[in-house]
Amino acid sequence: MRESLPDLDYLRTLLVVARRGSMSEASGELLLSQSAISIQIAKLEDRFGHRLLDRHARGVTLTRQGRVVADHAEQMLRLCHDLSERLRGESLPASVRLGLAPDFALGRLPKLLREFADVRRHLTMRVVVSHSPKLEDLLRKGALDLALAATEFTTLTPLTRWRETYQWVASADFQLDLTRPLPLVMIVGEEDDSLISWEQRILERLQEKGLRWTIAYGTDTVESKVAAIEAGLGIGNLVRDAHRPAMRVLTEFDGLPPPPHLEFGIFAKTDELSTLEDSLVKALLSMLHGDRADG
Repeated sequence: MRESLPDLDYLRTLLVVARRGSMSEASGELLLSQSAISIQIAKLEDRFGHRLLDRHARGVTLTRQGRVVADHAEQMLRLCHDLSERLRGESLPASVRLGLAPDFALGRLPKLLREFADVRRHLTMRVVVSHSPKLEDLLRKGALDLALAATEFTTLTPLTRWRETYQWVASADFQLDLTRPLPLVMIVGEEDDSLISWEQRILERLQEKGLRWTIAYGTDTVESKVAAIEAGLGIGNLVRDAHRPAMRVLTEFDGLPPPPHLEFGIFAKTDELSTLEDSLVKALLSMLHGDRADG
């Protein structure tokens, strides 16, 4: 009797669920309901005769057998991708150069970009992390193919755009006392004025709220800003993807004004995207908050 092969879409679903660690997170990326995802996983488990996921309060993780299936699934999907490219006879570029705003270089995105490159064995990806005006300059000079940057601090027209929500964050054991000046961790002394302009709006909101503040830690990099907040030196505002497990979110219920939104976009060197560049744009939107992007 011929043995049936596992559905590749179901295997892809398993990999996304394992990477996200949550059915709900995977649902947004796959554009499938959680019940549909559960059905696909159940069919895989029935097909292989093993439980593939352990479910717990914090989400899901692969079982020992699930890790074996996931390892082989990655290889199968990579081979299918290579086969499709060969049969289509596409001449894809061997490399892609991507620029990232610093806010997005600290969270899940680097790992997800590596996974994007892993399924394209002949791809060389070069990632440059810099502030939005610098990324625009590199795009104009042809030194980048794509860039994820703040639209407000660039003059180019993005392929797509979305509003990113910033949040006040502090270390888990930080004691907020509004009767004293707020110790702030902020960007200061940046070569371009874009981040200083952004932080100035934060100060204006605090002033409107009647809150006093002091800059407890001034830095010129987002990485150092995150480290200082995590160490408990003060509070600051970050995009959700830059949060750390040891941080907690502060809201209006804590007496703080919400930070303003900032619009980001994906920009391209040219209007005509290669197949690879188009795939990367779609992957970026899926990695981030794709459901909030508009064209």
